Amino acid sequence: MVDGRSAPISERARDDLRSRLACLRDRVDGIYRMVEAERDCAEISREFVAVSSQLKSAEERFLDAHIECVERVFSARLGPGAPRVHNAVRDTLHRLLRLR
Repeated sequence: MVDGRSAPISERARDDLRSRLACLRDRVDGIYRMVEAERDCAEISREFVAVSSQLKSAEERFLDAHIECVERVFSARLGPGAPRVHNAVRDTLHRLLRLR
């Protein structure tokens, strides 16, 4: 923890997340325009599926970045066992995300 908060993710991970979210925002705006233009429901549904997939991917990358950040904080405290803890936590979170 840093100043009572979780340690921040890396700048590289933050930039990647911002880029992904900007793309998602554009796609959601596109869906809005499709609805306004009364486009075919199947086309709109495909866009929803694509956005859902991209959002899930962004969430997984964010969690990976956060776990890596936590690993950096705890590795000093836990020593060589930290990477195994990190991998176990990452695997568990990914399994939980797939269950949703």
